[in-house]
Amino acid sequence: MTQAALVSVFEELDTNVAPTHSVPSALRSIVAVAAGPLLCADAASLIRRGAKHSKTVASSSAMAAAADAVQLRLQVGPSMDACGFETPQVLSGDLLSDSRWPPPYRLLTAGQHGIRSAAAFRLTADTSSVTVLTLYALQRDAFDADARARIALFVAHVRALLSHRLAAEQAARLLDALESSREIGIAIGVLMHQHKITRDAAFAMLHDASQLSHRRLRQIARDVAETGHITTMRRSRGGDSRAVAGSEPQAEQRPDPCSP
Repeated sequence: MTQAALVSVFEELDTNVAPTHSVPSALRSIVAVAAGPLLCADAASLIRRGAKHSKTVASSSAMAAAADAVQLRLQVGPSMDACGFETPQVLSGDLLSDSRWPPPYRLLTAGQHGIRSAAAFRLTADTSSVTVLTLYALQRDAFDADARARIALFVAHVRALLSHRLAAEQAARLLDALESSREIGIAIGVLMHQHKITRDAAFAMLHDASQLSHRRLRQIARDVAETGHITTMRRSRGGDSRAVAGSEPQAEQRPDPCSP
């Protein structure tokens, strides 16, 4: 594959893994490219291993899903090893004779599914989960030196894309949280001024309205900021939704600064 073709594949991957695409769509794009001629693989998958369980989150074919299922059931194999922090990448040129894994795994993967070569790479890892990319090939010693060089580039590129996507998603969540806090703060100020109550009492009004109407606190706050009062939707016995004005709290008795 020429350098121009390699750049073209990476550019397409950049577009498909961008935060504008859903997570499932991005993961499908990664395994689709990984299973193509670029990396000399016949199939590819992504396994996510969490604290309690592991699962395949994307696969290029039924063969990849079946090969993953063997590893997940037996808890052995290249992908399982790559989930560990000591071996972030694992390569096998002949699964049928590779003594690193027990005979049941080798016979099921190579004998039953015909997979002879496999390569697994840890892409992401945090405190709660690990994501591993696995490449499968029907040919023995499928990943030669040239293929391994392209795989190294591909894995590094995907890691960078996923890291960028994670940072963008975290930034978006932070901005959303700041906007939500701002809207709630405005609503609290409106209620404090309107009802002459404390900040805690105003927040309690918002919280009660949210619970009563089964709507998010932010939605209630936005309504208050726009209308100046709370209106909740309460479900009647007949099943109709009826508007109910929020109860007005009693103003707190504050000490007269002029009294003795």
